[in-house]
Amino acid sequence: MFAQLGAHIFQGLKLPGSWDEKHSERYGKIALVNGRDVVQHTGRELSELNIDIVYSVEFCEPATEIDALRQSMHKGEVLPFISGEGAIIGKFIITGIDVEKNRFSHSGRLEMASVSLSLLEYDYPVGKKNNGKALKRANPTPLPPAPPVASVASAICADIDKGTLNANAAATVVEDVEKNKKTFKQGVREVRRLSDNTARSYRSAKTKVVVTKKIVQRAGRLPTSLDAAIRYAENLSTISNVSDMEVLKKDVGKMKESAGEVKSSAAPVAAFFASREGGK
Repeated sequence: MFAQLGAHIFQGLKLPGSWDEKHSERYGKIALVNGRDVVQHTGRELSELNIDIVYSVEFCEPATEIDALRQSMHKGEVLPFISGEGAIIGKFIITGIDVEKNRFSHSGRLEMASVSLSLLEYDYPVGKKNNGKALKRANPTPLPPAPPVASVASAICADIDKGTLNANAAATVVEDVEKNKKTFKQGVREVRRLSDNTARSYRSAKTKVVVTKKIVQRAGRLPTSLDAAIRYAENLSTISNVSDMEVLKKDVGKMKESAGEVKSSAAPVAAFFASREGGK
């Protein structure tokens, strides 16, 4: 992993193409009688980051990634920014998202987009008393941490979304092989990788389902559909000497279909997460 901004992960091919930072200090001017102005250091300005990244159907679902970023911006989420090595870059809010839609499919599906994120550092002196001179309103307070059940529900939905994206991406790879955009050998290699990612996402989701009784009660068919999806994904994740295109296409189609069933079975989990009981 290169870095993580809240729940938004930059890894693999989802890496920033450029990264601009702005750091500055603030100074005030003091006018002197019969003399030149003098300056006094009054504090540090909030840091600003601008990140450019390209999303493509070859490794993700661009519309889903962009929508998730917009949701974080509209909700005013304070997002911890952490590097892949675990270094804390800071806490930031998204102040702007510029999207350039580069490519669409014949059906109108967004296949590639260039996204520019504008981030502003979030730095509030929590615990310090307001002296009444600068702020007239009550001090803003950080939101309380989400209840454990809601946190697990969100993580399950995130795992399932990742599995769905990888399963759909595998189907896209097969289409590219059929259209001679990729060689069969390349297609098998990418399907194996994407299938392994799908299986790992679903195994992670299944573990969270098992340990959370309330979500299991609302999940209904989710454990069963996850077992079926895992079997399809695990079988494809170990393929090596495959020579029949129709067999590969059929198996990937089954994995994609099972991913849709998992998504449908997960709907009650998402509804629970959005409910008052789930921690809305």
